[in-house]
Amino acid sequence: PNETWKVQAMEIEAVDTTAAGDAFVGVFAASLDRDIDLLGALRRASVASGLACLQKGAQMSLPTIQQIEENLKIIPLPRRIS
Repeated sequence: PNETWKVQAMEIEAVDTTAAGDAFVGVFAASLDRDIDLLGALRRASVASGLACLQKGAQMSLPTIQQIEENLKIIPLPRRIS
């Protein structure tokens, strides 16, 4: 509760940001449910959010687990800023 973390975003050219927040929250919650640690969950959520911005629309833009896994290397783990 006394720490703040900075999560890097993917460098993309966004097409539509409609589902970005839903993708972030959904993947974050699903990651924690799969017992992935906080930093890993934040990283996965950030990747999912970025990928969701690459297509128009909401539901069709949500990435698959495979797409998220393939793009994890694009961003580093979150870093503590306080």
